[in-house]
Amino acid sequence: MTWSNTDQEKEKERETFIYYYDSFIIYHNHIVPFSVYFQLIFQVVQEYERAILFRLGRVVPGGPKGPGHESFVVLLFYTRSRIIC
Repeated sequence: MTWSNTDQEKEKERETFIYYYDSFIIYHNHIVPFSVYFQLIFQVVQEYERAILFRLGRVVPGGPKGPGHESFVVLLFYTRSRIIC
């Protein structure tokens, strides 16, 4: 089977569309949620505050976090933080 110019162009357009569509789906299903997740897990305690971390209802070893601009990681669904002044 020989391909005409128009068939080759249509095939190229189809491949280009599939490439961009796949890239769009991968970006919105993987990269965007991970970006949001990483923004949610980092928390910062202000100078005058301290935070107590609870993991599965128990106090995390290491005591309260802070004072100062100390950041810590909160594992979503497992760790809760309570800010005390």
